[in-house]
Amino acid sequence: SYSTATHFHTNLYFVEEKNKLSKLRRVIIDCDCFSSDFIVLISQLRELRHLSARINDYSREYMDKDIDHLTGNESLRSLILHIENIELERLLLIFSLMINLRIVDLNGTIDFDISHLLELERNYTSFRYMNYKFLSLSVLYVIGLSFFLNGFLLTRRVILQNSIGTIPSSIPIEFNQVILIVIDALRYDFIKPNNASINNNYLNQMSFVQELLETKPKQSVLFRLIADPPTTTLQRLKALTTGTLPTFIDMSYNFIGYEIEEDNILNQLIKTPYQRNISLLGDDTWLALYPNIKFKDLYVYPSFDVHDLDTVDNGILKHLWTVIENTTRHEQLSFIIAHFVGKFHLIQARK
Repeated sequence: SYSTATHFHTNLYFVEEKNKLSKLRRVIIDCDCFSSDFIVLISQLRELRHLSARINDYSREYMDKDIDHLTGNESLRSLILHIENIELERLLLIFSLMINLRIVDLNGTIDFDISHLLELERNYTSFRYMNYKFLSLSVLYVIGLSFFLNGFLLTRRVILQNSIGTIPSSIPIEFNQVILIVIDALRYDFIKPNNASINNNYLNQMSFVQELLETKPKQSVLFRLIADPPTTTLQRLKALTTGTLPTFIDMSYNFIGYEIEEDNILNQLIKTPYQRNISLLGDDTWLALYPNIKFKDLYVYPSFDVHDLDTVDNGILKHLWTVIENTTRHEQLSFIIAHFVGKFHLIQARK
């Protein structure tokens, strides 16, 4: 045991170094000392088990700065304090340094106002509520992210087996020439006949569509397609030619084309008994998707310059009629693709 009647706060480190007090088990202090003295004492004496002391902070003329050594004491078992006018926060700080305290005996008065105590309680309750709220939001975020990754970012499974013999050779050929015209970024209301009084510049600009629907209703039909994202060019071409739905992650390949290995309409046109010559005009994105297709006529142009509104479309118009006439003259079975991108470039340039 160790008993002292002096103010030991200023001499604590010296005494400990001189007398090796690190193994001290029991301390009885009979003097009026500050609460900061006990904070230092508890944090320094690691083997301290019993402490009895009198604390009087009433005559303090200054507030102690932050205590450097706030290591908890795991050995302290019993604490007897005779206190006079100690601040509640200092008492709570003393308790926070003791981990395995079993017996507490307090005798005296504690200097605090009830409003401050209620404020501490509100702060603690608010802090605990914020912790629960943050934890709940984190759990909801993880659940939502898992649903998003499993539902929106789907993984495509490619079937590399191609169908063979799906078109019997006994079926007669109805058309020697098939022309597929793709107008990038063409909206449905741009070509839909509109008889309303609304006067917009983009309405009823393709009157030949309405003319075909009225004069040849058995040979023409107008459908509205609602495309799922991604609606980038490469993924939409892939969907058109393979009949599959692209995943959202495929959008990252829009600028880096890759060869389509699954079954598609172009390979079927080449392998069927009615082999057709395929011609391509316009957007060069098709070459990235089908690099191994031997096109009979090939007039493609770079399509990533969105400020160029005319080069691709003018190139198609320049060569399209020649390609049509050549295949008609030789009575060849042909499949002609004309992909216009001027409309798409106009939209991107206006952004």
